[in-house]
Amino acid sequence: MTKLRARMQQEPCDRRAILELADAEFQAGDHRGVLFHAAAFFKKCGDFPRLRWITYEAHKQVSEWKQAEADATQLITSNPHDADFRGWRGLVHEQTGDLEHAAEDYRQAILLRPQLRDLPINLANVYEKQGKPCEAILPLAQLVFYAGEIQGVAAVRSRILGLEARPECAWSVGEGQASLKRPPNENVFLARVSINGTEAGTFVVDTGATLVVLSTQMAEKLHLNLEGAPLLLAQTANGISTGTGVVLDQVGVQGLRTNHVPAAVSDGLGPIDGLLGMSFLTRFELWQDGSTLKISTRKR
Repeated sequence: MTKLRARMQQEPCDRRAILELADAEFQAGDHRGVLFHAAAFFKKCGDFPRLRWITYEAHKQVSEWKQAEADATQLITSNPHDADFRGWRGLVHEQTGDLEHAAEDYRQAILLRPQLRDLPINLANVYEKQGKPCEAILPLAQLVFYAGEIQGVAAVRSRILGLEARPECAWSVGEGQASLKRPPNENVFLARVSINGTEAGTFVVDTGATLVVLSTQMAEKLHLNLEGAPLLLAQTANGISTGTGVVLDQVGVQGLRTNHVPAAVSDGLGPIDGLLGMSFLTRFELWQDGSTLKISTRKR
């Protein structure tokens, strides 16, 4: 490390050298050294997001949670679409007992990267700590959908069944069955969807979207109240789009029906009315038979 420190004295804004020095000090357990040299670099040379990866971890190691949160916030500012940075800040919030902001960051991270394996568990734990056990079902069910048969999934399935069995969580289980036909020469399944008892339009079935997504025009048609609703970023088959978070009282598709469905309203959907995402689909069992997608009440 002596040579690296000498390099930094000669070239104080050498980014490669500061990363090598910070990493070496971190691996040696010199977390204060990391923070000292990084602070000097930031002051003289300006921000360097890659260096904040290391200072974030160093602050955590010395229990400087506010500073670790600040590092994560800076990283989110530098790249708002990076799910990892949202998750990092959520971990700090959870550690300090700020469950509301932890849940917010975990939700946003999962919206940006639906296939995450660890944060759905964190989010479910936070919901249960908040006394919202029914809300924990969606991230756990999404984890099961994407994880397949990896180790630990059986325990997650058991946890979901336990939550669904609670009387207050009866709304979380979808009812009915339907068969959706894929149109000729199309690679997507389409579904006629009703929202809150009103015929809405044709939605694309999108297992890559965490939430049901409605076009702005559809939300206006349904007279949804978006005043004060949270803004969010969501991953869809068409990429990342900006949306407004809402909860739909009821969503129906042919013979399927479920209640209290988290959703987003977005103006980035092009000509389609909406996306039928995982906040609806995980309430059911899905299996594909050629050009037919079969959906039915999940077996218990």
